[in-house]
Amino acid sequence: MKHLQLTDIWVQYSKGEPVLQGLELEVDRGELVALLGPSGCGKTTTLRLIAGFMTPQKGKILIGGKDFTRAPAHKRNIGIVFQSYALFPHMTVWLNITYGLRIRNVGKEEKSRRGRKITEMLGLEGLENRYPSQLSGGQQQRVALARALAIQPDILLMDEPLSNIDPKFRERVRAEIRKVQKELDIATVYVTHDQEDALGIADRVAVMNRGRIEQISAPVEIYEKPKTRFVADFMGFENIFPIRPVSNSERLTVTVDGAELKVEARDPEAKYVAFHPAKLTISTEPEPEYERIEGKIVDWSYKGDRVKYFLKTAIGEVAVLSSIKNLAVGNEAYVCYRPQDVLLLRE
Repeated sequence: MKHLQLTDIWVQYSKGEPVLQGLELEVDRGELVALLGPSGCGKTTTLRLIAGFMTPQKGKILIGGKDFTRAPAHKRNIGIVFQSYALFPHMTVWLNITYGLRIRNVGKEEKSRRGRKITEMLGLEGLENRYPSQLSGGQQQRVALARALAIQPDILLMDEPLSNIDPKFRERVRAEIRKVQKELDIATVYVTHDQEDALGIADRVAVMNRGRIEQISAPVEIYEKPKTRFVADFMGFENIFPIRPVSNSERLTVTVDGAELKVEARDPEAKYVAFHPAKLTISTEPEPEYERIEGKIVDWSYKGDRVKYFLKTAIGEVAVLSSIKNLAVGNEAYVCYRPQDVLLLRE
């Protein structure tokens, strides 16, 4: 049995389109599921429902097999890390961390034991007597996480927890969060709009669109094999074109604006073909091990270790990420691809 289950959840704030439309989500104990999607897709509403801050018009929320759909927030043993951290500015680090234990009337010795354990686990020793204003963004984030974990929650909820942290430290903080979450074996729902954030921390990623989960899979599958046009576009597949499928006795080919492309995937219901810029190469000479599309460079963008080229081709404008840096606008070149790297997508 899944530790957290959301079944056929519907939420509507007004007479307009529902914010959540038949949402289905399951999370195992010890699993971290990231809800990924653009603003307004229903991520934070889902988090608020699990926390007990609101009630769905329809559907059920089960925690540990028990129905908590209409249970108030204070009846749910849930730890929450907010985007703003929401630390009490007049309290020291220690008082912030042990706040949840005090309001639960946990005994002095047990409160001290739990507080020390989580403080050590998150590397906050020596900071116990400081105030939030005396901490860096990363330290504040760890204090907020320690406060949420000190109560030994049944579920941990995290709402954009890294958005206020310097990008160069995010990878380190992600690793800390994942290590502690696994060590404590807590079912965790992590909300973010940042695909790198989701891919770097989650066991599974749920991509949300207009109140529904379009796809939920392991990070590598979400990135490598998106199933719909929306998921592919959100994961950076800039090259998406409508197709007309044509069967072939040896392999499947698809037609884009009259140009024929070779693919290995087979899906009679596919409506689009997609290439990720990182899966393509660019060459001024034919590459025998690749299929190719002739084109002309119309723009480029410097990306540090690589250059993103934009080529006008028979199928439309194609973006290619390449380590080759000496090509210029106006150069003729081939977009080179392998049939196994071409995705077929449904609507």
